[in-house]
Amino acid sequence: MRFPIFFRVLTAILCSFTLLSEATVVQKVYVANSSSDSVSVINTATDTAPNSPISLTGDRPIALAATPDGSRVYIASVLSGTVSVINTTTDAVTEISTNIGTGPFALAVTPDGKKVYVANTGSGSVSVINTATDTVTTEIFTNIGSLPLGLAVTPDGKKVYVANAGSGSVSVINTATDTATEISLNIGNGSRALVVTPDGTKVYVANQSSGTVSVIDTATDTAPNVPISTNIGDALVAIAVTPDGMKVYVVNRGSNSVSVIDTATDTATEISVNIGTGPVALAVTPDGTKVYVANEGLFGTVSVIDTATDTAPNVPISTNIGFGPAALAIITFNTTERLIQNVIRYSPARGSRGILLRSN
Repeated sequence: MRFPIFFRVLTAILCSFTLLSEATVVQKVYVANSSSDSVSVINTATDTAPNSPISLTGDRPIALAATPDGSRVYIASVLSGTVSVINTTTDAVTEISTNIGTGPFALAVTPDGKKVYVANTGSGSVSVINTATDTVTTEIFTNIGSLPLGLAVTPDGKKVYVANAGSGSVSVINTATDTATEISLNIGNGSRALVVTPDGTKVYVANQSSGTVSVIDTATDTAPNVPISTNIGDALVAIAVTPDGMKVYVVNRGSNSVSVIDTATDTATEISVNIGTGPVALAVTPDGTKVYVANEGLFGTVSVIDTATDTAPNVPISTNIGFGPAALAIITFNTTERLIQNVIRYSPARGSRGILLRSN
C-alpha cells in the first residue's frame, strides 16, 4: 500500500526537521602541542579541553590553519617537513609530505578554501597546496626573503603576505600567478608574523627583533610610517585582528604579555595578568568576544582574554593541554550543517518497507 509508505517517509522528514530545529552553533579551538606532537581541542562554551589530545605523526607541529567551512585543520610540522590534515568531524588525521619545503613554519588558507600556502623557513620558499587533492602544485622561491616565518591572506584572496624574519622584509604573492614581490622600507628587524585587517586595507607586521609593529598600506604595498613601538613588549611572535578590525592583538613572548593596538589610532596598551609563561600564539573567536593565547611555558597552558575589557580574568586552561602548545585555530560550524548530511532515501522498488536514514 502506498499510503503507509508515504506516511513513514513524511514522519521521517518531520523528525529530521525536529532534529534540525534543535541544532546549535559549535565552536572549537584546535591547539598544536609542539613538544608532544599532538593537537588539543577546546570547547569555547566551557573553555575546557574535555578529551585527550589527538596524536600526530609529524614532528614538532608549529602552525595551524582551518578551512573557511571548518571541515579541516592543516598543521605544519617543522622538523618532519610535513603538513597534517585533521577532519574535524571525525578527528581523523592524514599527512602530506611530497613537495613540502624544508622547515614548514606557517600556514594560510585562501578565503575560498581552495589553496593552503606554507612558509618553509629552511628552504626560503612558499609551497602551495591544492585542497581538493591535498597535493602541492608549486613551490615559490623568487622574491621570498630569508627565513619566511609568517603568512596572511587578504580577504579577497588576491594576495598572500609573507613575513621574512631573516631579511626583515615582507613578500607579496599574487595568488592568480603565484609570483611574488618584496617590501623592505619601514619593516622592522625580524619580521615574524602578520595579519590583514578584515577590510583588506592594512597589514600589521610583528617585528620580533626590534619589538615593533609595522603597518603596510595594501593599496600601494608600502609601509609609509615608522613602526609602532610604545607599549609593545619584547620578542613579538604572533599577531591577530578582531573581526570588526578595530583591534590588533600581539603576543610578546619575551615579556609574557599581549599588546592591544587600536587600529583607528595605531596606539597600543599591554596586558600581562593571567598571561602564562612563554606566550607564542593567539586566535580571536569569530564573534570577537575572546582571544585565546597559547603559552608554551613549562607545562603548556591557554589564556583567555575578554576583548570587552581587554583582561584575562581567569587563570589559564591547563587540563588536557599538551606540552609546548605552539599554535591555535578556531573553527565554527552549525550542527544543522552536520545533521543535514543525513540523507533520506526512499526506494520505490517492489518490496520496499520504508526509508533509510544514512549519515554521510
